[in-house]
Amino acid sequence: MPVHAFTRTLLDRIKTRRHAAVVLTTKTGVSWKPDYVRDQWRDTLIAAGLEGEDLHFHDLRGLGITLASEAGCTPQMIAGATGLSIKQVETILDRYSARTPRLAAAMSRAIENEGSIFLQTAAAKICKPGDAESS
Repeated sequence: MPVHAFTRTLLDRIKTRRHAAVVLTTKTGVSWKPDYVRDQWRDTLIAAGLEGEDLHFHDLRGLGITLASEAGCTPQMIAGATGLSIKQVETILDRYSARTPRLAAAMSRAIENEGSIFLQTAAAKICKPGDAESS
């Protein structure tokens, strides 16, 4: 699977330090088990000052998909990278990112960039010369 250059470098470093077939291993090289994942997640939330927040490990998938969408990736691109169907990606996007301020700002910029000629033409028709002076 194609990965970002930073991710490839990180995976290569992990591979040289550990001799496991999986990425997520304990310090002794044993694959993570559900209890270990839960404990690491809890410790991470505590360290981040987020203890007691309604955050779940599986929310990271939604966050990753949201960030990819905000970066301009299409659902098809995201599906190809995650192994999910396009419909699953769209469901996750609907749940996690449909109303983020960053996406709203991106839409406004896109309208300003792509729609500027339309808006200028419409404004010219609506605001005829002299209209501002007569009000």
